[in-house]
Amino acid sequence: MENLYNVSIEEMSEHQETWFEASENFLSPFTTVLTSKNSPWLMLPDLTNKFGRTLVNVFSGKQKHVFLPESHGKRCCGTSHGWLIMVDSSLVITLYNPLTRAELQLPPLSCCNDELRPGITLQSVFEPFKSSITSIFCRNNAKETNIHKVVLSSNPANGHDECIVMAIYGKLRKLAFCKVGDKTWTVTEHEKNFYEDIIYHSNNFFAVDEYGRVVRCDLASSMVTQVTPPWTFKGDKMYLAGTSRGLLLATRFIETKPDSTYRTKRFTIYQLNQIDDETYGQCERVGDLGNQMLFVGQNHSVLIPVPRFSAQGDCIYFTDDHLNQHQNGLGGGHDVGVFDLKDNNCIELQPLWQGNSVWSTPTWVMLES
Repeated sequence: MENLYNVSIEEMSEHQETWFEASENFLSPFTTVLTSKNSPWLMLPDLTNKFGRTLVNVFSGKQKHVFLPESHGKRCCGTSHGWLIMVDSSLVITLYNPLTRAELQLPPLSCCNDELRPGITLQSVFEPFKSSITSIFCRNNAKETNIHKVVLSSNPANGHDECIVMAIYGKLRKLAFCKVGDKTWTVTEHEKNFYEDIIYHSNNFFAVDEYGRVVRCDLASSMVTQVTPPWTFKGDKMYLAGTSRGLLLATRFIETKPDSTYRTKRFTIYQLNQIDDETYGQCERVGDLGNQMLFVGQNHSVLIPVPRFSAQGDCIYFTDDHLNQHQNGLGGGHDVGVFDLKDNNCIELQPLWQGNSVWSTPTWVMLES
């Protein structure tokens, strides 16, 4: 398995292909049809062009350079259903499909500007008691870095009116949502915040906070209902994914060193079984993913079946989604790798690029037309 993931830039260059005609300024990036369209690609900065991105397939080792001028001056705050979700300094969120080049603009997420000021996080309050990789302060007053994560309920290409967008935003990491075409965002009402991940599953949005509390979001009333209670100080990062049985809760454990560098050490997985439309059972620890792969990071967390060309399943592919580390210049972006649930081993993906950019951090992209 180690040979599959320890991929160097030199090795990838042997497989390098382009998605555009040879041109000094680049042409349309997606001029050929992908044969593995539904497989994940790791999107990285392109060191040769500030308007470009590099997509890496970690299974085949192929590297593709794409020209995305639409991303210039915007930060990618999520990828979902094949769309890049980008925010600019005015807090305007844009949905962009890199395959079709379709673009949709959402209203500015300025429903509560006070919440979008950089500030102290809950982790910093409990810093003496819990190892945390979150900085206390964002040193640059870039409000767009406080749009933490955005996901879609569905592919907007299948109907704009049906697509709902939910965001985690602000220093308290609250939830807000809107439909494509709305003029404003709606903030959910709940005294508990500090959410870390959101997922649309079984016709509902679900969110998990940093201590493992899972809530269901009622869009009609803008209220949230607790599905499972929190687990205090259980991990450093939480993720949610949908399964055929209910919800999957992944806890990420990170080791932070005195020099502020950090590495993911392991994950634990819990299944939250759905009993009926509104009821979920207790979280149960599970030791495998049923021969599936889990992809987490800035992307819409997703389980996918093991493709025929993959070595094995029951692995968690993760990217570095610690935004404050990028923003503060503390070496963010390097914590990218694979955790094997079978042997409880974490394998680091070799660095695929050098540099530290808050505008273009490592992100999984599941391409859909």
